[in-house]
This record gives sequence, structure tokens and C-alpha cells, in this order.
Amino acid sequence: MKYVLTGVLCLLWSVTAAWAGSPGAGEVPEFKKLKNLIGEWRIDMELRQPDGTWKAANHPTFASLVLHKNGYIRSHHKTPGAKVNWGMEITYSYNKYGKFYQLVTLDEISGLIDMFRGHADGDAIVFDNLLADTTTPNQKGESLHWRVRLSGLDEGKPRSLISVSTDAGKTWRPAMRGVYQRVETH
Repeated sequence: MKYVLTGVLCLLWSVTAAWAGSPGAGEVPEFKKLKNLIGEWRIDMELRQPDGTWKAANHPTFASLVLHKNGYIRSHHKTPGAKVNWGMEITYSYNKYGKFYQLVTLDEISGLIDMFRGHADGDAIVFDNLLADTTTPNQKGESLHWRVRLSGLDEGKPRSLISVSTDAGKTWRPAMRGVYQRVETH
């Protein structure tokens, strides 16, 4: 019995030591794309109109993205001056065990939490909420799935394209797009 207990304790110790010595999410190469988002940003958004044209949003969104010590990026998005004081908390990470990107949003107006899973696609990362099935309803009562494509990360000039699906991801329709510009902080 003494040898079994010693063997179990040694196994637990070695597994714990190996796990503790493994790199955090922020240290894996795949996380480098996300690190280019760290900083202060002005995001100029455009909304897709029913006729297919794009119209600039009335107010820019400002975002502050910070690297957390445990290897994920936390951001706070605000649109000051808008009729509705919109805000959103967003967390970006890379799951080194499952080998996929993660994005979690918290809408400060509705209180809705949405979970996205993502993958690299060339210079972009594409997230969608199909797996979590965290849909939101539109005015017609249809369930909306969302896809977020972040591109331009490698060169430090992020752009986003946000698309929506009403048929569980069979087809996607662009809904919003944004261009990020760094804001100097003093």
C-alpha cells in the first residue's frame, strides 16, 4: 500500500510539474496574431444597408485592449456620443490544448454573453458562435449566429468584418465592418 501511495503521489507531482512548466496561452506562437491587438484603438464602423451599400456609423467606437498576466487579452469597447451608450467587454484567447482561438463577448446593454470559437485563415482569424449556439434574435424573431473575421493582424492594421446567419451557418451575410486606427495615449 505504501508503494502504491508513493507511486500515485509521484505521478501527480510529475503531471503537476509538467503542467505548471507549460507555456501560458500568451506564450504559444499562435497567440502572436492576437498580441497585435493590444493598445488603444478608434474603430470606424460601417453598417450594411438593405440595398447592399455601406453606411458609416454615426459615432466611432473606442477600444482599449490589455494583455492579462495569464495570457489572454481583455478589451472594453465604448461608443461615446451615441443615442444608446453602447459598451461591450471582449476577451480574446488561444486554447493551446484544443488548438483553437476563443472570443467571449458581454454586451453591457442586454447583458448577453456570447461565445465564439476561431481558427486561422491566412493572415486573419475567423470566429463564429455556431458551436456554442449562443444566438440572438432579430426583429423578425429569427435566431442570429455571428461570424467575426479579424484581418490585417500581421501588419498591425486590424480590420473586422462581422457577418450574420439566419440558417445556422449555411449562408452568411455581411452586416458590419470596421477599420482600426491606433490612438496615441498621453
